Amino acid sequence: MKSLLVGTILLFSIISFGQNLNDLDAKNGFRNDIFGTPVESFSTLAVLEKSKDGYNVYYKKTDENFSLGDVEISDVYYSFYKGKLESISFSTKGYANSKGILDILKSNYGSGYQSNKYMEKYYWLGKTIVLSYTENSTSRDAKVYISTNVNKAEQEKDKKESIAKVKI
Repeated sequence: MKSLLVGTILLFSIISFGQNLNDLDAKNGFRNDIFGTPVESFSTLAVLEKSKDGYNVYYKKTDENFSLGDVEISDVYYSFYKGKLESISFSTKGYANSKGILDILKSNYGSGYQSNKYMEKYYWLGKTIVLSYTENSTSRDAKVYISTNVNKAEQEKDKKESIAKVKI
């Protein structure tokens, strides 16, 4: 009977955690920006940097909203791979904003995976979306990174082809 109770609690925990990750996958982006959206669909992007192979281009929006509820964010960057939105990252400044965004992430997607309880570093690994939160222990600033892994196989193939073209 005791093992049945433990098994039921464990199963419920896995289902609950999975449900939050299902929400992460269902969101599939940040705010109203959906991963896989063509760059042409964004009217207010300014190029920051391009990779040498031209596959990756990094942008900032010229009309970015720098708040999520009561939390102030900064340095919002959009990465496109072969013209499609692949990842978004942003920062927070100071303890209050970092704690605020971490609370939002945990509320929406569960507690996340924390490999070291002494470090404020969390991961949420969905089937198609990866989300990370990393806090600087000195400044208490944080970095949030959200990406899709849908194009990873294509990226690996392109990388291998690029390496194969290099002659030594």
